[in-house]
Amino acid sequence: MINNYENFETSNILKENIKINTNGTNFLPYKFENKNGIFFQTPKSEIINIEKDNKKVLFTIKPLDNLEEFFNFNVKIDKFNLNLVNNLTQHINYENYVSPRKLPDKIEDKYFLSYKANLDINNNLECKIYDDLKNEINNLELIEPGSKVSFIIKLSGLLYNDYKILPYWSIEQIKLINFNNEVKFTECMIKDDSNFFTEITPENFQ
Repeated sequence: MINNYENFETSNILKENIKINTNGTNFLPYKFENKNGIFFQTPKSEIINIEKDNKKVLFTIKPLDNLEEFFNFNVKIDKFNLNLVNNLTQHINYENYVSPRKLPDKIEDKYFLSYKANLDINNNLECKIYDDLKNEINNLELIEPGSKVSFIIKLSGLLYNDYKILPYWSIEQIKLINFNNEVKFTECMIKDDSNFFTEITPENFQ
């Protein structure tokens, strides 16, 4: 289900057993109502910056609607993550927490947030892109700085070690908004058929 960020309670987040990869990094999976990960819809936002490497595309956005509410939601999630990891280990350096709000120095607006979309082995986005009429489009180049979008984002869990604390956010769907109309995702996009929906889990975890 797609959760409402405005009234979401972090007490509803369920924690799974911690997984450890070969380099000693821990992954704490989150669940919500028996589904792996927690899903939210961002407000209508403007693309500020796009960065791409061989594994992901990082979108920096600024919400155009409900700006304060969405910012405060991210603050609440960050506090939950930090409190949780503090109870798990004493070797914490809070300066190494990587929040969607912790952006490169060249970006100074505190309301800018960054979320990533993963790339597959063919360098294509794993998430779907839709237009205003909910038709699927396969052209990432249509999204550029200044574009208006809304994302479905997923919080899969928390990665941490002695050097970094990383909430594992990913973009699951993108709606490209060409007009100034309000956009709502009217259907739950999680299907019961496991062949339709692929769970996202960080690579190399056992």
